[in-house]
This record gives sequence, C-alpha cells and structure tokens, in this order.
Amino acid sequence: MRLLTFLFALFLTLQVTAAPLDPTKFTEPVRVACIGDSITFGSGITNGRTYPAQLQDLLGDNWTVRNFGLSGRTLMRSGDRPYWKEPTLQQARNFLPDAVIILLGANDTKPHNWVHKEQFEKDYRDLVAVFQKLTSQPRIFVCRPIPVIGEGNFGINEPAVQEEIAIIDRIAHDLQIDLIDLHAPLEGKDDLIPDRVHPNSEGAGIMAETVALSLSGAAEPSATLLRLHRLFSDHAVLPRDVAVPILGVSTPGDSITVRFAGQSHTTTAQADGHWQVDLRPLTANAEGQTLEVSGNRHLAVHDLLVGDVWLASGQSNMERQLGPRGGQKPILGWREAAATAELPQFREFHLGHRLSDRPLDDVEIGEWAVCSPSSAPQFGAVSFFFGRSLLSAIDVPVGIIHSAWGGTLAEAWTSQEAIQRLQKMEGSTDIPAARREIDRPSVLFNGMIAPLPPFPIKGVLWYQGESNNPHPALYRQLLPNLIADWRDQWKQPDMPFLVVQIAPNERMSPELREAQYQTVQETPFTALIVTTDVGDAKDIHPAAKAPVGERLALAARALAYNDPLEYSGPVAKTLKADGSQLVLQFDHAAGLKALGGPLKGFELAGSDGSFHPATGSIDGNQLRLSSPEVANPVSVRYGWAAVPDANLINGAGLPASPFRMTLP
Repeated sequence: MRLLTFLFALFLTLQVTAAPLDPTKFTEPVRVACIGDSITFGSGITNGRTYPAQLQDLLGDNWTVRNFGLSGRTLMRSGDRPYWKEPTLQQARNFLPDAVIILLGANDTKPHNWVHKEQFEKDYRDLVAVFQKLTSQPRIFVCRPIPVIGEGNFGINEPAVQEEIAIIDRIAHDLQIDLIDLHAPLEGKDDLIPDRVHPNSEGAGIMAETVALSLSGAAEPSATLLRLHRLFSDHAVLPRDVAVPILGVSTPGDSITVRFAGQSHTTTAQADGHWQVDLRPLTANAEGQTLEVSGNRHLAVHDLLVGDVWLASGQSNMERQLGPRGGQKPILGWREAAATAELPQFREFHLGHRLSDRPLDDVEIGEWAVCSPSSAPQFGAVSFFFGRSLLSAIDVPVGIIHSAWGGTLAEAWTSQEAIQRLQKMEGSTDIPAARREIDRPSVLFNGMIAPLPPFPIKGVLWYQGESNNPHPALYRQLLPNLIADWRDQWKQPDMPFLVVQIAPNERMSPELREAQYQTVQETPFTALIVTTDVGDAKDIHPAAKAPVGERLALAARALAYNDPLEYSGPVAKTLKADGSQLVLQFDHAAGLKALGGPLKGFELAGSDGSFHPATGSIDGNQLRLSSPEVANPVSVRYGWAAVPDANLINGAGLPASPFRMTLP
C-alpha cells in the first residue's frame, strides 16, 4: 500500500512538472472547458457539486470553468451516441477555452461500442486536434478514466477502461500533451462510486482537486481578479430606456470604475467580492460601442449595441436550433432563412445547460452571437423567426437570451420560493416525485434563470408544456405561478409573457392546451400563440417554426410596443342559448371566418354531457351552433382532440384556440 501511495504521489509530481497556467498572464479569467460524459455532467450527484463545479470553487474567480459534459456520449464516432454529433461540442469550441480537460471513454467500454475499439485512438487524437486548432491555442489535458467498481454497471466495465488507459497514455506521450490520472486517486474508494460508475460529490471533489493541481499547481484559489457578469461580453445588446445594472466580482474593497457611452460610475467591491453600478437609461444605438471597466485590472468589452432584449425559454420546441438536428425533421425554409440572415443588429446569447441546487449569480456557459448566414443555423429556430420579424418592425437592435432545455418540466423552471408558495395554497395539486435529476423542482431555475436578473428584459417567450401533459390540472397552477415568479425576479409586474400553445400531436391532450388558454385569459399582459394549424400528428417537434416566431412578434408588438394590430386568434367571451342553438360571441373577431370550407371542429352537448358534431353560421363576431342530435344544448367545445380538426380564424389569419364552455 505504501508503494502504491508513493507511486501515486510521484505521478502527481510528474503531472505538474509542466508550468501551471498563471491567471495573472491572462487579461480575462482563464477559460477551462470540461469535456466529458455523465461523469463530467454530474449524473447521480444530487447537490450540484459536480467535479467542474467544485473545480471552479477550488480555482477561484480568476478562472472560468464550464461543464460541457453530456450523459451517455461516446468518444468514438461509431458509438451509439457520439459526442461528435452534439451541439455541445461546437459550444465548447465557441467558448475558445484556454485549457481543455477531456474525460471521455466510459460509454465506449460498453460491449456493443467496444467492438469498434480499434477506432478509439484515432477518434481520440482527432478530438484533441479539434481543440488544438482553436485560435485560443488551449492547453490540452487528457484524463485516465476513473475506476469502474466490481462488475461495473450499464455495460461499463473496468477491463476495457484499462485498455483505454494504455491508449490515452500513448496519445499523451506522442502528442506531448498533459496527462491527468483520475483513476489512481479513486482506486479502493468504492464507497465514493456508489453505482460502480459515477462518483458521488465527495468522489467528484477528489477529481476536482486532482485537476486543479494539474492546472494551477495548487488547490487553493488566488486573489480574485476583476470580472464582469457573462451577459456583459463582446457583441451584447444592452437594454434601452431603463437603468442598466453592470455587475461582476473582484477583490473585496477593490475600487471599480465603469465607463460607457459618455457615462462614468465608480463603486467598491463588497466583502463577498460582488459589485454593481447602474448606468443611466440609454437610447437605442445600432453602432457598436466599448464598455470599459477598471479595478485590479482593466477590461474592455467591444461591439455593444443598445436596443431591446427578450428571454426565450422552455423545452425542446424552443431549444431546437434553426439548422439541422439529429433525429428531427429539418425546419421548413431554414436554408433560405439562414442564407438571407445578414442581420448585424440581431444577436442571441445562448445559455448552456446547467442544473443547480442553489440559485447561481452568473451564467456558467453562454456567449453572444451576431446573426449572419454562418451563425443563424445555431440560433433557436423560434427565437430566430421572432427576432427577424421584430427587428424589421421596430428598427432597433434586438437581443435574445436563449435559455431552454428539451424534455423539461415547468416546476424545474420555477424558484424554490414560488414552489413553496404554491404548495401552501389551498387546493393546490401535489407535484409528483421527480423521476430524473432534471425533473426536480427549481434545478433549472437555479442554473439557467436565476443568473439573469437584474439584467432588464423586455419580455418572455415561453414554449413549454409537453412534458407536463400527464398532469394538466397541476399545470393550470404551475404556469401562472411561474409567470408571477419570473415577474417577481425581475421586479417587473407587467412584464409581457407570451405563451406558445402546444401543437397538435397524438400524444398531447386538449386539457393541457386548456390550461394554457385559461392562464392567458386570466393573467394580464400575456398572449397565447395558437398552433393548431402548424402541428404534426406524429412528431412532437413540428417543422413549421416560422409562423410561431412571427406570431410571437405580433404579440410582442401589441403588448410591449402598443402597436394597434391584431395579435390574437378569436377568443370566445360569452355563451347563451337561443332555442335549440347556442350563440357564441368572440373578441379578436374582425373578419371572423372558417378557413378553406365549412366550419368544423365544434361539438355540442346537452345535460347528459354527450358531445356531438355541430354546424354553425357566422354573423359578424357571433357564431350560431346547432346539432340535430342535441335538442337542448348546454355546452360547447371546439378543437377538443389531441390533433384538432378545426378551422375558425379571424381576418388576420390567426386561429382560435381550442376551448370548452357551458351555459351559466
């Protein structure tokens, strides 16, 4: 045992013989990209203490550590879920890291992947080359995988890991790059790898200490260098006509001076290192300007515009980028849209995925991109069509903060305080136990929303609900609670909140659409973007994203800019009986008509609650309905199906939402 300890210590000594990275030699915090699978991502760690998170704490504020781990991914291109095919790889490259930590290979050891083991070395060398070609010229660190305990799990096994170690050692030697041994520090510590594959938070801490030693030569943070919140980075759009808080961290007591657009403000970093100054309201400006911040060092952020900034959030239909995505249909018209997307006044800040058990005060992964034919395919599809349409209407710079994650629940996007407030309300519905880490209440709010305020936004674009479909009654409570929560976070009680209704699909219920519809009808400064005409019965990810984004822009113009235009489809307001007929009166009903033929989608029911197809006639903003099978109707419903076959629209071509009503 003493011999093993000695050899391990000797190995660590060899690891740091290359000069460690010195943050004082960098004008900005040293950027560290952690590339990996679920071990890097943090699967099984319930308190958010992943190895990259603990590495950030160990290194301190002179370093910026980003977690680019993705569960289940393989290093080999021939693997079942190759890291190569994920947008995360491009995000890691765009991050322009100064150091890259590669910890991949666990999923490659699964028998159905390891049959291609002859490709492991080539693909590993190719991945190293991808990062070596970056203009930031990062230092590359390759890692021996952590040990697999006993017989392993999920098909991941120790014998194949040993084969990988020999290959990784050879790659490090041949390419003269740094090697970090994460295997030896965890050998014999089976209790720190409870599922035999993934470390717990203590095991992740040992990994972080080992990596910190290789990066910096020490596992203690140095004095904090001046740093800006990541939203204040090159190519940002700052909000117009409101005070703009500029914030960051530095050494406690450091005197900070901020200069922008002829203004100069000075403050002192607090005891915890945080500081903030507020710029006086700025006028819209499409000319790039420089933000300068001075303290214990000087920072300059270039090409900042002043305009309006919107937040786009939700799950996969909001997350989906304009360009191709594996396993999904191409977005209709994406090539033509991208080819004409030379729009330097339109920019998007794309947040990387982040779970956290506590509210974070800065964004972990994200950067601003200027819209162009080359960058547009990586913009969110819905947010791209929204921003393009809005820009042409208001003619001032438009920024989108894009914070979305596929397959997520509304409760995960809600703060813990708001969840607790909801659960204390009389008649509230219990939130089901989380099946996955990503389902836990507040973990997405903490990691991907909490870091954003107090940066002012014009409003929110929300496209989510599919994952909450099994519990529409709960969603009826969650959605208005989330809206109120976010408005509280930004201290903007009238902040426009634009909700995209879930599209027609055989797996989606009308009750969930009703929950969205009712929330909008009862919540001021909201709008519902109806999608009954742009869905896909067989695909939960419809390819028609342009109408969604453009309808969002109409709603934004009406609610946020007071443009006198129609932004909503017809909305049923009153219902009365007239003999054997029911008469509906609608708002947003100028030019009310049935699209493409006779009116369809309506059903009537008597007191027995049995619904039958109805026919109708339109007279101005009224609709008369009858059914030969219902002599005395008392209830009506419209588009009440997973995939509605309905065609009521107004003169603006906007469809009516599915709904149901009963006589008072």
